[in-house]
Amino acid sequence: MENNFLESNLIKYINLSEDKPEILMDKIIPAGNLSNLEALEVYRDDYFARLKEAMNHHFPKTLSLISSEDWDDLLIDYIIANPSPFYDLEDYGENLDSFLLNHQNNLIVKYPFLVDIIRFEIKFKKLFHQKSSLGLDTLELQNAFISDQEICLTSTHFIHSSHFPIYNLITQNEIDSNLEDENEKEHILALKKDDKIYIYKLSRPEFLFVNFFQTPSKLSLVLEELEDNLAPQVLEKLIRLLSDHGAFVKN
Repeated sequence: MENNFLESNLIKYINLSEDKPEILMDKIIPAGNLSNLEALEVYRDDYFARLKEAMNHHFPKTLSLISSEDWDDLLIDYIIANPSPFYDLEDYGENLDSFLLNHQNNLIVKYPFLVDIIRFEIKFKKLFHQKSSLGLDTLELQNAFISDQEICLTSTHFIHSSHFPIYNLITQNEIDSNLEDENEKEHILALKKDDKIYIYKLSRPEFLFVNFFQTPSKLSLVLEELEDNLAPQVLEKLIRLLSDHGAFVKN
């Protein structure tokens, strides 16, 4: 009970919701010549610095896209609204996209692509920490196609669709001077193999093909659905890429 009381009130003070933390003063053991209040202020500064450092690590592309002032203001607002009493900050920031949508309309107006970039980085971080899985090799995949078995993509992938052309930013760290909303979505496929993540840009027909295999599907039925939207040479190249990455498993 004592620890819960102390933790609750520390977080209130750290997050600037209490200006006069007298209730904490007799709980603080200062170091050196610091007063209780000075020790608490040092703790608060360290707390913000640690969470900011974690967010910088989780969202490097986002950090590179917007001004340092805007990023710092966003982090302060986010940390105040989302305190973390945990030492492990690996999952901290996973709701930054929804926080932006609900609380930071001014930033979205200034950087309309910001939510898309953040969502990509959230997916990327999850994939990065996911254990690589072993999919079908080329011969096994061919046999599955020939026998028309249901197959699906492994868990070590994700598809990201954006109204903004962010592929060059993600893969080459280049900021497109014309980074504006496009009429058609841009589709990105991320695949993990041997603990390395590979990023590919997909055309819409390629995206539709890959998206079918998010759930168990038969190749014959997928091709029937796509009709003639995917040229044979493009299909062959796409299947070879997915096969090389061991991206398929049997249902």
